[in-house]
Amino acid sequence: MHRTAKIYAALITLTLTPTILTAASNGTIGTTSTGTIDLSLSIGTLVNISNLDNLFLGTLNGTETAPPPSVSANDICLYSSTGAVSIYATSTYGQDTVANTGIMKNATQQEAHITLTMDGNSLFVTPMSTVLTASTQALDCSGNGAGSHDLVAQLTDVPQTAGTYQTTVTINVAAFEE
Repeated sequence: MHRTAKIYAALITLTLTPTILTAASNGTIGTTSTGTIDLSLSIGTLVNISNLDNLFLGTLNGTETAPPPSVSANDICLYSSTGAVSIYATSTYGQDTVANTGIMKNATQQEAHITLTMDGNSLFVTPMSTVLTASTQALDCSGNGAGSHDLVAQLTDVPQTAGTYQTTVTINVAAFEE
């Protein structure tokens, strides 16, 4: 085993073994000499969102009077080394913060408004106001299912102007720490 590999192995062993840290001490002169040092390791908080898919809200004929059915994506995975995340969304074309909706536009800049929720919580609200449970075991939420959430998009008004409406929604996730 190379010297570097031995050092890494010792570092991993020392950081995974619970010990009480003490000050470094130098050895004394003699036929043998022993000195001690403490090693420590910190791993920052980690978060991840995965299992996202694009959503298509359907094709309308422009004469609808009620919003069409919602479209959902199931099993969106939220991972955090803290076990909880704060989450919010922003839209390419902005947000109507009063109604908590995102804005979609067509080529002539006509607007359509959408709501976006995760497990019933609006994502177009004050940044990081929604706190959800996250998986701490696997980045893909495999195993016990913790961290899997349902994302739902729905039009809140039906546009009457023909065209393709679109927006890009950015979902921001941060570790929630009390």
